[in-house]
Amino acid sequence: MTEKRAAILQVLQESEGHLPAEEIFARVKQRYPGIVLATVYNNLHALEGQGLLLHIKTADGPDFYDKTPTAHEHAFCGDCGRVIDVELGDL
Repeated sequence: MTEKRAAILQVLQESEGHLPAEEIFARVKQRYPGIVLATVYNNLHALEGQGLLLHIKTADGPDFYDKTPTAHEHAFCGDCGRVIDVELGDL
């Protein structure tokens, strides 16, 4: 795994919740000032393909990335845009 890919995965693993690519980019850019957003997207796609993260697509806002790669449900807050994990039993 490349250094930048490992840094992207580390940002997700250390996060409190689900992050959009732009937030991941901002956090990784602190460590690698020369990184570009396309590199982050390419690595997120590769990490998803390796089963190391989950890509959460939204209808009206940015997509999010989840450090928990196993299939599970999510709820979206229409006010703040936050994404949370839910269990169907919680509904």
